[in-house]
Amino acid sequence: MAVTLYGVSVPVESIEERWEDEEDWWKDNPLVRVTYHVTLGGDRRLTIFKNMLTGGWYRL
Repeated sequence: MAVTLYGVSVPVESIEERWEDEEDWWKDNPLVRVTYHVTLGGDRRLTIFKNMLTGGWYRL
């Protein structure tokens, strides 16, 4: 598994935490996402999430 940062693929060494979140579920456009705290090479940490409604991945 890897993430792309600034056009460069960086391997994910481990997933430290994972959780699901729903925001504004009562509105027409709720946010349903799965968030991950991951560790990359060089002991860099990153928080990313997948929007479960659109399928897009984003960095926090």
